[in-house]
Amino acid sequence: MNQMILFSNKVESLVFNLIGFDTIIIEADDKLALYLKTISIDVKLIAYDAYFKDFFDKYRKEKQNLYPMFLELPLDKGNIGSKILDVKESIKKSIGIDLL
Repeated sequence: MNQMILFSNKVESLVFNLIGFDTIIIEADDKLALYLKTISIDVKLIAYDAYFKDFFDKYRKEKQNLYPMFLELPLDKGNIGSKILDVKESIKKSIGIDLL
C-alpha cells in the first residue's frame, strides 16, 4: 500500500494518482470507516475531499499518533478560497513552516 491515500467522492480526483496517491473513490461515511480499518500502518498522509470534512474531524480526534497526517483538499469550486486558507493553515500546523 502506498504511503499517501486520497479519499474522494469525485472520479476527477483520480488525477492524484499521477503524483503518487492511491486514490479511493468512495461515497458514504460508513464505507470510508470500514476502509480506514484496513489501511496499513505505513500510510503517512491521508488526504481527503472537503466533502468528508465532518467525518475526518471526528476521526482525527480519535488518533493520537503523529502519523498519518491528514490534509483536507478543496475539490469543489464553490468554496475554494476559504479551503485554500484552511489547507495552508493545516500544512503550517503539521510541519511548522508556512509553505504557501
